[in-house]
Amino acid sequence: MMKIMIISRGVPDSKYKLNGIFEYDQAKALVKKGCDVIYLALDTRSLRRWRRWGFVHKIEDGMNIFMVNVPLGNIPHIVKNRMASFALKKLYDRAVKKCGESDLIHSHFFDISYITAKALKNEKIPLVITEHSSVLIKENIPIHLFNMAKYAYIKARLIITVSSSLQRILYEKFNIDAVHVPNIVDLDIFDGSKWEEHKGFNFISVANLKKNKRLDLVIASFSQLRKEYNDISLMICGEGKERRNLKVLIERHDLKNDVILKGLCSREEIAKLLCMADCFVLPSQGETFGVAYIESLSMGVPVIATRCGGPEDFVNNDNGILIEIDNQKTLTKEMLNMYKNANKYKRDEVAKAIRDKFSPEEVANHLIKHYHLILDKEREV
Repeated sequence: MMKIMIISRGVPDSKYKLNGIFEYDQAKALVKKGCDVIYLALDTRSLRRWRRWGFVHKIEDGMNIFMVNVPLGNIPHIVKNRMASFALKKLYDRAVKKCGESDLIHSHFFDISYITAKALKNEKIPLVITEHSSVLIKENIPIHLFNMAKYAYIKARLIITVSSSLQRILYEKFNIDAVHVPNIVDLDIFDGSKWEEHKGFNFISVANLKKNKRLDLVIASFSQLRKEYNDISLMICGEGKERRNLKVLIERHDLKNDVILKGLCSREEIAKLLCMADCFVLPSQGETFGVAYIESLSMGVPVIATRCGGPEDFVNNDNGILIEIDNQKTLTKEMLNMYKNANKYKRDEVAKAIRDKFSPEEVANHLIKHYHLILDKEREV
């Protein structure tokens, strides 16, 4: 049995549902494929994110889970990295003492991967890194972050990116030949067979409420449609710094009865809303992948997305519309197009195509294939 150690930012729980969710999804998928997974979580969020401090060990979802919670927050990055590396090495030693050494270590995100490479520099176990970070798609990357990513990548046997656009960016900026393995959609939750008939036409957006998600454009375009069509609604799921500005915009357009800010929702809650959604819309300025899009598509809901990176891997004429970023005129036009023509999309086929490509089993198969290639090379040396 292949023994894999996953190193992540955290473990999802009832309070912080998305903390380390991408890593945890992959870990569960690997367990179901027969791997022995040891899951290490280094949580350095500030004191504002209350959780149990120190070291924690538990067994859940067929995995030994080891956590260290150290509230470092936004202290100087040099100090933070040193303290985080020290904490991770202590956590690693505890995991090895309990479970033995792993065949391979797989970390996620360049900052955690940098800390992993530093903490485990004397270990001989091959390192794999999956990169998700949206920091790397920015035109100007802060030099200390660039150097962290560069150091981590040099130490890894393999770099994986979650989209082909991020794969290209790593080649252009770091001269890295990465491979592409996407994120997972949770098929137990996002079940396309549960769509419900309903009155009216429902738009939905799911995102962190940040400026770069351009939900202001969604509200502005929706307000233009609402002047002519009174059977439409817009639901926005998510939380963030832009909430206040979006609320002001909703009030300015007199849309309090038509646009609802739902706040942070669990995956189960989002899935229930998607059961009665007719179109998912999110004109983001940049996505390394875009899990919210594939969750919607796996429910058979057609999407409006931007050509911003990740969505270009999976949005096509059969399941949605791609537009340019920051273009409200086009967004309004395509939201109207969806209002009139969304019923032309074959929801069952939309859902099946996405579920086949992004299922836990499919993604785990890709990962295991790459793991075997690495370990086979190790044995040849």
